[in-house]
Order: sequence, then C-alpha cells, then structure tokens
Amino acid sequence: MAAGEQTSFVIASRNRRTELITTIERLLDTTPGPIVLVDNASEDDSVAAAGRIAARSAARVRMIELDRNLGAVGRNVGVAACTTPYVAFCDDDSWWEPDAPAVAEEVFARHPSVGLLAARTIVAPQRTEDPLVTLLAGSALGTRAGLPGPSILGFLACSSVVRVAAFT
Repeated sequence: MAAGEQTSFVIASRNRRTELITTIERLLDTTPGPIVLVDNASEDDSVAAAGRIAARSAARVRMIELDRNLGAVGRNVGVAACTTPYVAFCDDDSWWEPDAPAVAEEVFARHPSVGLLAARTIVAPQRTEDPLVTLLAGSALGTRAGLPGPSILGFLACSSVVRVAAFT
C-alpha cells in the first residue's frame, strides 16, 4: 500500500449537510484513504447529499446510516467497519492535512506500542491552534524515553489517529 492508504477516516455526523459535504470532498481531494461516514439519524438531506458523493467516489466513501442518534458512539460503529490498521477521526467540520496519514503511519510503524496519536488542531478562520491542544500536550505523565511525544491523559477525537487493534 502507498503511504497514507493504511489510514481510514471516520466521520460521525448529524444534520450538518453543508459542513459534512465540504469535509468529505476535501478528504477525497487531498488524501488517499477510505472514508466511513456514520450518519446519526440525520433529519436533513445529509444522507442524500453524501450518497451522491459516495456514488462517484470509486468506492472510497462508505456510508452507514443509523436509525437513531448514537452521538460519539457512532465513531465506534465506523471503526468496526474499517479494514485499515489505522483510523483518523474527523468531525463533520474538520479534516486532515494531506500528509498527515502518511506521517501517522510512519510513527505507528516506528513505535508499535503507541495506540493513539493526538495531532495539533488548527481552528478556522483565524488558523490558530486550539488552546486545548497545548493544555492536553502538557500532560502530567510526561514523555517516556523511546516514544514520539508526551503520554496524554486526554485528546480531541477530531484530531486523533488510532491504531485499530488498540482502539478495539
């Protein structure tokens, strides 16, 4: 597999058609991995709009329509549907830089004991770092020798990549 293709993207969404479509299209345009959309029983036309994109995505977009809103548990449903060893989570209004999946795959390959990577989160439109990222990176657990960064106590789901084996 080429760099970046070992990582799927999981998006859990509900009633956010405009943001969702922007995110899916951006991921299709800039990243190589599969995209799993878990729709939490949207009442708008999110499913229909995403379905049109999925139909022309060369099977890169898989849709899972839930009959009720499971909230964040939708991410678990999405991970269960993935066939790649890594998953990058997105919110319906967030996406990853094009090289992020390949970088994450390289870090996971070099550090087999790492189960989750917490990325920087840049908030638009100001393009500033989310202050929560700095707070979480300053974990009291510190940095163990041989690991790629600090051990963390918390993370933002929309800016984390997980090793599926560790997640499940």
